[in-house]
Amino acid sequence: MTLSFPSFARVACANAACALILALLANTVAAEDATAPATSGDATAPAAAAPAPTGEATDNKGKKRKQAPETAIGDIGKLALWANLLDAKEGDPKAEAKWNKFEDNLKKKPDDFNAIDADKDGKISKEELQAAFDKLSGEVKDKFPDDFAKVDTDKNGALSKAELNAYIAAMRKAAKEKKDAEKAAKEAASATGAAPAPAGGDSASAPAPAGGDSATPAATK
Repeated sequence: MTLSFPSFARVACANAACALILALLANTVAAEDATAPATSGDATAPAAAAPAPTGEATDNKGKKRKQAPETAIGDIGKLALWANLLDAKEGDPKAEAKWNKFEDNLKKKPDDFNAIDADKDGKISKEELQAAFDKLSGEVKDKFPDDFAKVDTDKNGALSKAELNAYIAAMRKAAKEKKDAEKAAKEAASATGAAPAPAGGDSASAPAPAGGDSATPAATK
């Protein structure tokens, strides 16, 4: 015996099935609409966040460009650079390239650039650089008289290109000799297998035989 639903029952079931399908479709569309802005937001989020890494990179570069605290070595190194630029021959392509690079680098430090650019024409002339050189020389002489005396080997009260370059070369040599002495002391300590013990007496004993003779004259220079 077979059972058959009345026609109205079949219609009701069909309607219910259609309603269920429509509800599922509506939910699907709503879900897609809801995720669409999120996706769009996600797509724009990186664009909005992009400046952050750029800013961080800029900040990092800015930190690298920050000058170290004033030291005699830093100022004397600047004077050595300026002396070489001032003594460069006119019309020499290499000298002109160095001068242009110097100006470009100086423009990254507007305060320094404006301090040297006396006539405010956006360029640094040799006369302006010479004036800045003389001013900085006087500052070094006042702030670091001992270092100034070491550089001014002819004792005429002024710093020449040759004196500045000789001093910078001596400082580089002293730094290299110190580094080499420390490296030799570490290698000697590790070779004996007594690395912890010499670590405390490294500066007292090891440097003396390794670089004591060379480090002392270099430091004196």
